[in-house]
Amino acid sequence: MGLDPPDKTLSHFEVLGVPATFAHDADELEKKFRGLSIKLHPDRFARKDPVERKNALAWTTALNDAYRALKDPVRRAEYLLSRAGFLLEKQDLGHAFLEEAMDDRERLAEAKASSPVEVERLHAVVLAKRDAALRTIAEAFALFERTRDRAALDVAANKLARLRYHQRFLDEVEGKIHA
Repeated sequence: MGLDPPDKTLSHFEVLGVPATFAHDADELEKKFRGLSIKLHPDRFARKDPVERKNALAWTTALNDAYRALKDPVRRAEYLLSRAGFLLEKQDLGHAFLEEAMDDRERLAEAKASSPVEVERLHAVVLAKRDAALRTIAEAFALFERTRDRAALDVAANKLARLRYHQRFLDEVEGKIHA
């Protein structure tokens, strides 16, 4: 027999054959994904027995799922944290942050009604907050990978939960959602 089915216990990192780390170059991940996709594409197994065709399709699905989860740094952070047992929904964001997020949303609603320039300014402010959160997340994962101190993952989880608020704000400003 040729192609075996993918092991259901493989992580997304193992499926793509990359280290289980936060720091990945997007181009390198894509190259790895493309190479494996070509090698395991179901069309290459079209003349094989039905089991091998089914296994090729299972590998393609596993590869697509892995790449989708790992190509985006936010989704990669979510995946790593979930594997470490963190529930982002359980993160305490603090009263001050939630108040700030509500204030940002109120200012956005007012600006949308009266000032495109203010909308752009608010967009830039929240974009800077999101980018700062991403940098902190990357630093926290790098610290964890060096020291194995789970407190670094606490920092990453908290920043990631906050980043979700920033991203929803940016999505609304950019017209990806309609509030």
